[in-house]
Amino acid sequence: MLLPLLVAEGDSPDVALISYANASYLSTFGVLEPGTPVRDLAKACALHPLVRALSGQDVDAQEVQLSTADGTRRQFLCSATAIRHQGKVSGAVFCVLDQSEQTRSEHRLAVQYEVARTVIECEDFLSVAPKILAAVGRHLNWSLGSLWIVEESGQYLTQVAHWQTDAFAGPSPGWSQMGQMRPGEGLPGRVWTSGTPEWVSDLSQSGCCPRSTEARQAGLRAACAFPFSLDGQVVGLFEFFHSEALESDNEMLKTLLVLGTHVGQLLRRRHQEAELRSVHTRIQMAYQREHEIAKRFQNALWPRDAIQLPGYSAAFSYRPMLAEADVGGDFFNLFELDQERMGLVLGDVGGKGLEAAVIAAWFQHALVALAVRQGATPANVLDDAQRLLTGLNFDCIVTVFFAILEKTTGYIWYCSAGQEPALLWRESIGKCERLASGQPALVGLPVDPYVFHETCLSAGDTLFLYTDGLAEAGAHQEQLLGEEGVAQLLALCHHQEPDEILRMMCQAATTQSLGQLHDDIAMVAIRRLAAAEAAHTPPVILRRCEHGSCSATGA
Repeated sequence: MLLPLLVAEGDSPDVALISYANASYLSTFGVLEPGTPVRDLAKACALHPLVRALSGQDVDAQEVQLSTADGTRRQFLCSATAIRHQGKVSGAVFCVLDQSEQTRSEHRLAVQYEVARTVIECEDFLSVAPKILAAVGRHLNWSLGSLWIVEESGQYLTQVAHWQTDAFAGPSPGWSQMGQMRPGEGLPGRVWTSGTPEWVSDLSQSGCCPRSTEARQAGLRAACAFPFSLDGQVVGLFEFFHSEALESDNEMLKTLLVLGTHVGQLLRRRHQEAELRSVHTRIQMAYQREHEIAKRFQNALWPRDAIQLPGYSAAFSYRPMLAEADVGGDFFNLFELDQERMGLVLGDVGGKGLEAAVIAAWFQHALVALAVRQGATPANVLDDAQRLLTGLNFDCIVTVFFAILEKTTGYIWYCSAGQEPALLWRESIGKCERLASGQPALVGLPVDPYVFHETCLSAGDTLFLYTDGLAEAGAHQEQLLGEEGVAQLLALCHHQEPDEILRMMCQAATTQSLGQLHDDIAMVAIRRLAAAEAAHTPPVILRRCEHGSCSATGA
């Protein structure tokens, strides 16, 4: 609504007289008698644009707060144009667009948006509290604001943040600088207790505010406060002051309630995030404990004692699916049965982590105990191991290759239960031979008796054992290395030392998998040395290497 006002000629703004004001203007700002001096009007309503126009400066669409006839202050969009006669300002036309409600609505929306954005983007509530105070104060035209937080004891409110507009000329009152309030004490204490917003139109006329005197001294008149809650309990509140008396604004109170909800949601989210971090920390700690236990079990799977194996060169390697895991269900052992015979076992327990490592540790030690019996064959050992597994009701599958090696002759008795076919490089004919396999894996159910087979390591021959992770390398790309690929690779590198053979196998598996192994890989390579070579080679001592493999090429 346009509210025009015409100012008659005058020698100066001080003596210029009102000549015309339309009905809308008069109803808004009060009745004006023709001839009213501009100075009186400017003093009463602070009509700065008009004064500027009478001084020769045109004003276009300036937002100004003006006092209306009912004593309230509202937002208006003002324009003033000077009237010139013979080069001199002789008067002015002043137009006022009443946009107070539109402006207030825009500002209410703007503060909700800004506070919501601040809340969403912040990491810590207290760090952004001054931004929230400034946003509310700037958009809703408050002079001073404070944030109060309920202490952990629940006995006090403590002021933790403060803001005031640059245009507020009065000094900050002493109580605005980090004070405390009890429940029901002053405006903050009442809002804390009630959990609802409160508006004080004029502190000078209110007997319910113990800080009225200090507020007046500071140049503050109106006040309001609104709470924010966490899980239905008030945990803090915002308090704002204005330099002029203000009637209660219901729309603004609704806006403040929305802002309080935003802050409460922020605190709830941060509380949930803190709980999640705590849970995550506990899970990580539990995982670390489990991982350490699993590593101990995993280490127990590898041979630890010095193995005397004259006439042979050997190496063992374990490569976990995840480099950082270092634990799994693959296991290996090389152990003495007597002075002439060695036990050799390589296997895989289905699963990962601690459970698989525990079962693998138990199982391989059970095999050692079963193997040292007088007259035990590889088939007897696996039959007894199957019965043990069935009696314990382990819900798992175990694949295993078990062999007995006669040191002097190189003769081998072996039995395979679901394990990948062992490979034997025959140096005399230059071919790679697959040892017999195909019997079922060990499970918690009875199976037919196992059958053992026989072979012999001659000078220059290399026995290569591996778990399925090697043949299945590349499963992610559906292009496996496969049994044939493993055999071809052994044919290419059979002349290398056993530890180098294993290194090349690992490299091939990693390349085939594009650096992402599908499963753990355990491998063993044992070569029988020629007599002349054996005479100059110290007895094998199996040891763990830094890169995760064990090699034994001499003491």
